[in-house]
Amino acid sequence: MTLRRTALSLLVVAAVVALSFAVAPRTTTTVTPIPGPPTYEERWVNLTGFDPLYGYVFGDNCDTGTSGFDCFNYPENHSQVPVLSSDSGQPLGIYYVNNGSDLVEYQLANGTYRTVAHVTLLYQTFGGYAAMTPNEFMVEYGTDEALFYGLLHPPTAKGYANESLTFETVNLTTGAVRMMNSTVATGHISTTNQQAMLLGNDLVLLITTGSRSDPMEVFDLADGTAWSAGSLPFFEANNIYWLPQLHQLINVEADGSYSDQVQQLDETNLSGAVTFQPVSRFAVDSGVLVNWVDGLAYNSTTREIAFSDGNTVSYTYVLSYNSSGVLTAQKEIRYSGEVVRMMGQRYVYAEDWLMGGFVHNTQYLFDPWTGGNVAVSEPFTNLSSFDVCDGSCFLGQYSPTLQYLIDFHASVARNEPFWSVALATLT
Repeated sequence: MTLRRTALSLLVVAAVVALSFAVAPRTTTTVTPIPGPPTYEERWVNLTGFDPLYGYVFGDNCDTGTSGFDCFNYPENHSQVPVLSSDSGQPLGIYYVNNGSDLVEYQLANGTYRTVAHVTLLYQTFGGYAAMTPNEFMVEYGTDEALFYGLLHPPTAKGYANESLTFETVNLTTGAVRMMNSTVATGHISTTNQQAMLLGNDLVLLITTGSRSDPMEVFDLADGTAWSAGSLPFFEANNIYWLPQLHQLINVEADGSYSDQVQQLDETNLSGAVTFQPVSRFAVDSGVLVNWVDGLAYNSTTREIAFSDGNTVSYTYVLSYNSSGVLTAQKEIRYSGEVVRMMGQRYVYAEDWLMGGFVHNTQYLFDPWTGGNVAVSEPFTNLSSFDVCDGSCFLGQYSPTLQYLIDFHASVARNEPFWSVALATLT
């Protein structure tokens, strides 16, 4: 059975002829600091009526030190994580569910609270491990919606529930809610791996491996239709990246192997039933044992992607597209060290800076496209004292810029769950 991780890897497509490339020698770059440091001002935001949603979620958001629980085995102690908007097309705010089952936005522009919509809470405690369902809802780049998914009723047991999944989307601007029941049931942890994600407004991709010959399915909540979108040779939940600018999935395998691969899949039938066609597949840096992946960034100016992975040592890789739009390892660049580790989860759209590592009590920003790094004034990702937010907390740190961040380290140090959060603004 694949080692389960609370980081991000990806799916690789089955029944596919892998395209091979002549890989140039790996480049290890020495990172040069840039002038700084940039400074942030922080203020506390009270999340009025915040509901931890105990009993609904099973994510990476449980502090064993504070709670005294074994968070992995006691999902009732997990709570929802506030989410920062991630796209300039979304209302700029912090989103959470209140104790009236309303999706609420704390509006950064004026400091007021707005009820987006009343929602149907869905149970996610069926998850075999935390990364399968990292939060009650997610707000994806490239859409103006929040996605909820799970079960309408409590599951029969952790790791197994013989009940079909339900999807629910909420338009962040209008408050319009759509729901759709699928015919796909959760399964036993030893055979099933599962994740849902938004491809676009009202369009949900569900990936389920283990017993299905067509593990990728798309559900259109606008008209209630569903169809097969492709098959995969392997997959681990929360390790798939959707790039809406390129209509593309990027997969970084993290199977604890020296031969783990990266794969590009392009969306087809853009005006009809969306499917995915494999385009390239290749190994990255065969000298590194890959055991986790820490998010993926895309630079639309240079047409490059970047991601961090590794095992006991952290590496960040930059890969380029060729003139035909095919991702290759021909110009691969490798950065080594914790300072240049990307501390983001899921997909990050970034022309320049990303959240970097926390080293010797100093937080860094990192520019993977130039190799630059700079110290900042706040310890945003220093969660070493807490067994908390191992992935989903960084949902609040993948906005289009670093202008606003939720300082989850400061937030958790003050309270758990998140009755209030520290909002950091770049000055």
